[in-house]
Amino acid sequence: IPIDVELQSVQNEISHAESEILQLDAEIDRLEQVVSSLKQRRNELQNFKIQKQSLFAPIRKLPEDVLEYLFLACQWHLEPDGYIQACNRDTFVGTVTQICVQWHSVALSCRKLWSRISFY
Repeated sequence: IPIDVELQSVQNEISHAESEILQLDAEIDRLEQVVSSLKQRRNELQNFKIQKQSLFAPIRKLPEDVLEYLFLACQWHLEPDGYIQACNRDTFVGTVTQICVQWHSVALSCRKLWSRISFY
């Protein structure tokens, strides 16, 4: 059986360990906040980089008449049974006009893209 002096010493060591654990927990919380902030900044920079890299995409170099042709061709798709089926024009044209300013302008100026009426 330990004597009172030994018990007091062990109790002091336990108190010191508890205090150090609390300090470490506080430091861990602080560092987790720092890591979270760094990850958020990293994601923002990655998104920025991706947006800027898209400016160099080859599709941006296509002439407007080629884009018009592609838009018109994409309005239709081949079904497995061999029939050509119209896409939902509203969905297709709505999507195309939201890709970028150039596609929006080309899609709006392409009269053939707007000349068909589909009933679903």
